[in-house]
Amino acid sequence: DGQEEELCMAAVELYDPNSAMGKRSNMFENARRRQILDKHRTELLNVFDRYDWDRSGDLQVKEVFGILHELQFNDVSEELVKALFQQYDSDNDGSIGQDEYLEMVVDALMTLDGSEVTFIDSAFKFMTNTNPSLTHTVERKVQRRVALYFEESDGAENMLKSLDLSPLGEVDVVNGFEIMCKAGDFKMSRKERDEFFNDQFRMELVLNCFVKAFVAIEPYGNTFKYLEDGNASLQSMLSDGGLTSMLGGKTGALTKEAFLGAVKEWKDREKHLKDACREAVGTTELLTRLDGNVKAWESASLHLTYLDMIEVDMVPGYNDISNPTSTKVYPSPKRSSRYDVYTCREVEGIRWIIVVLNDDADINYITEHYGHHNLGSTR
Repeated sequence: DGQEEELCMAAVELYDPNSAMGKRSNMFENARRRQILDKHRTELLNVFDRYDWDRSGDLQVKEVFGILHELQFNDVSEELVKALFQQYDSDNDGSIGQDEYLEMVVDALMTLDGSEVTFIDSAFKFMTNTNPSLTHTVERKVQRRVALYFEESDGAENMLKSLDLSPLGEVDVVNGFEIMCKAGDFKMSRKERDEFFNDQFRMELVLNCFVKAFVAIEPYGNTFKYLEDGNASLQSMLSDGGLTSMLGGKTGALTKEAFLGAVKEWKDREKHLKDACREAVGTTELLTRLDGNVKAWESASLHLTYLDMIEVDMVPGYNDISNPTSTKVYPSPKRSSRYDVYTCREVEGIRWIIVVLNDDADINYITEHYGHHNLGSTR
């Protein structure tokens, strides 16, 4: 009708750089872009540095997704972030550098006041939203942390010596497998060890059982819904079931029974896939492949608040005694995560897993009951 045509004409004139209104809009837009950047540059660069987890000077999709959510763009999707990469990755190297990041975030902030109710309101916002503010979640306090360390070999200290955990601050590292065995009177026969608790498969089981004690995935239309239990305590995961009502979480998630349950689920799925003449799950990537929701699990860390999952690549030469090197492990940028799960996966499977505890209840529980399983500390 006539009103829609009038709105369209106004929008076209606003965005036409050759029109009088378009020229005025560009002038105001450039002035406000400078104003926003002058006011928030230091703050935005601090956010960039925090999300540049590996200190590479570039950001990947996961990091940009986290930043936009932290800046209160709560409707951002993974697909939108990938589209932003295509627009702002000016050198087409598959990552966003510091200058590209500033341009992208400032453009985004220029639309962040939530006042628009129609398309034309959104268009005219470029001339009215003169001073957007940044809103962050609560800053995580600096504290002593405890880390559970799991490794495929029994000589856990060997690989740990190739890691530099000092960026995490003050951390006590404890042997995760020893704690699991001690907490649940975890004894196994030789047959059980040969069948399911071999070095590589048990690492897959740890990652699968730990994360799924925290997170469930449900189909949600054409996408997925992530159900996260922020109250899941480590004590409940190591418990035999008697503390469910008090501690929350998936009780017993790190017990022998939970491992055997995961093995049964794996065997049942393998049989189902074989009967259907489909590709087997295999003994690696259990977290992403076991329940069939591969894409959802691969993207899970983007959407979670209380759990972060970080892949770590060992630096070349870490196993060369004559040329010792250290792989740095940096803090997660997520401010509210209760657990940060670091995984080092190589061709043959997971080499090690580090679960960093950020909640005082979990830290105090491990320190009080299992502090004697300490493998080392950073101070």
